[in-house]
Amino acid sequence: MTSRLKYTLRGYLTRLSLVLTDVILSMVSFLTAAWLRYNFDFDQALDYFLSDVFLVLLVRVVSFRIFRPYAMNLRFVSLSTVVTVFNTVVSGGLLMFLAGIVMRYYDIRVSLSVLVIDSLLLTILMSAYRLAIPLMLARPLRRSSEAGERIIVLGAGYLGMLTKQILERDPNTRRQVIAFIDDNPDLVNTNVDGAPVYRASRLSSLVADKAVLAIRDISPERQAELFDLCIEKGIPILRVPLVQNNHLVDDFSAADLQEIRIEDLLHRPAIHLPEDEVKRTYSGRRILITGGAGSIGSEIVRQLIPLKPSRLIILDQSESALTELQLECHEHYNAPFVTAVLGDVCDHLKLTDLFERYRPEVIFHAAAYKHVPMVEHFPEEGVKVNVLGTRALAQMATQYSTGKFVMVSTDKAVNPTNVMGATKRVAELLIQSLDTISQTSFITTRFGNVLGSNGSVVPRFREQIRQGGPLTVTHPDITRYFMTISEASRLVLEAGAMGEGGEIYLFDMGQPVKIIDLAEKMIKLAGRRPYQDIDIVFSGLRPGEKLIEELLIKSEETLETHHPKIMKARVSAPPYHKVERLVNQLVDLLGASDQKALVGQLKAIVPEFVSRNSEFEVLDRETKE
Repeated sequence: MTSRLKYTLRGYLTRLSLVLTDVILSMVSFLTAAWLRYNFDFDQALDYFLSDVFLVLLVRVVSFRIFRPYAMNLRFVSLSTVVTVFNTVVSGGLLMFLAGIVMRYYDIRVSLSVLVIDSLLLTILMSAYRLAIPLMLARPLRRSSEAGERIIVLGAGYLGMLTKQILERDPNTRRQVIAFIDDNPDLVNTNVDGAPVYRASRLSSLVADKAVLAIRDISPERQAELFDLCIEKGIPILRVPLVQNNHLVDDFSAADLQEIRIEDLLHRPAIHLPEDEVKRTYSGRRILITGGAGSIGSEIVRQLIPLKPSRLIILDQSESALTELQLECHEHYNAPFVTAVLGDVCDHLKLTDLFERYRPEVIFHAAAYKHVPMVEHFPEEGVKVNVLGTRALAQMATQYSTGKFVMVSTDKAVNPTNVMGATKRVAELLIQSLDTISQTSFITTRFGNVLGSNGSVVPRFREQIRQGGPLTVTHPDITRYFMTISEASRLVLEAGAMGEGGEIYLFDMGQPVKIIDLAEKMIKLAGRRPYQDIDIVFSGLRPGEKLIEELLIKSEETLETHHPKIMKARVSAPPYHKVERLVNQLVDLLGASDQKALVGQLKAIVPEFVSRNSEFEVLDRETKE
């Protein structure tokens, strides 16, 4: 059973029990009111009760449906709960009185005095019932608050108070909320549910074991500031669980609290795409995603599913990852239109069969070799996948009149210092030149590192922290631009929607991040101390690695687009026949098993390619001589 189904069933059963209890209390209250009205004559009261019981039942159920006094969490009761009960009961009483006037013609009379007594009694009974449950649940709180984890709750609103009660009443652990942190001046320096409320500046003076974020609506910038304060203090952070579209689940337990990821520490506002334009581009279309089981490709798949394409074809050569994604799409997203295809973009027969069968109208090309040191050691493989694979796919798109072809490129293609970046730059030139002679619109998206993607520094740091360290950083001054997987994928979709052909779109990557700072922050996020609990060592720059990445080639300029996070490079497409001739020369060199000759040809195609920390630096010296 999924978590969402579990929460739905739990909430449904809770509300059903409340409704049934309220109905029983309504009957008890009405009978008692009649008994009091008729001077404790039970027989007369019972006759009156039986004559009106169906009217009472009908009216009370209607008022319950209108005011929904059952739509509440039994662990959290406030004055608003009593007000809701009062409104429900009084409105039901008035409705019953009006119904009684009409029903007089049918010899059914409703006593006003009985209704007044009934309304007072039922308000007391329903309110007392709701107040009694959290009081009973609070019994273990007094026993467990004497010791245990000291918790700071970030947010003193309704959700914060609910979180406090959930944490302190968990029978499996001992926790005590020692303080709330909130920006609301009306709450600061007050007590909420027995705990003081402070401004964020007081965090540094508080001693706590954990902090829990319990704010429904918070800006990414403010969230990152609070997280930074907790991290500097060495306080691990959790957050209340969220579901899709950032809606909180109806109910949760202490075990459901989620760990904060390093992605949550980026000072980046959420991206909102113009839904109409994106839907027009992708809804009802046949869409192919190459490298679809990878980090970016799989997230593009997830974000396309709600747009309801007619067919979503996922091409990948990783059998296990492709199987897992296919199961996720069918079981979790209920997307029968998703089709998984196991294969390689370099396999011409596979591509021909795929295009013949599915005729894709839109292609997202995310398949690539992207690990800089590995491709530096095996440049022939980088050329095969990144250059020839892209060419084969692009030519197939032209042959079968695909509408749009969106290539996922990288900032390493800009003034490349490694073979991987150079092959991606050649791929950019290929599809730009092909756009000039093809009816297909070829679009390039170029961005930097993606947090949490396969092979990125973040999963490696997580594993090193799990093993107790040390964390390996190549150089103390190395910096990178980062964005989250979901953010990068959303921007790829938007660029594909706005592109008309031949563009290179650049994404706003925010401020560069020093890798050493990232390593230190991840250690603190894990509740450990850098250089004391876990050390950081410098391993030296890897083959082809830059200290600082770039997004623009020197000859390029940027133009603004209607999306504030997407810019367009001002570039001119090279002649297709020239690029094709140079790429054919690469193909001829592949069979010669001469890596230096192959890399030399890459340098001829991409003149700005200058090797760094690589055996191929000798080629640059020979060129100068």
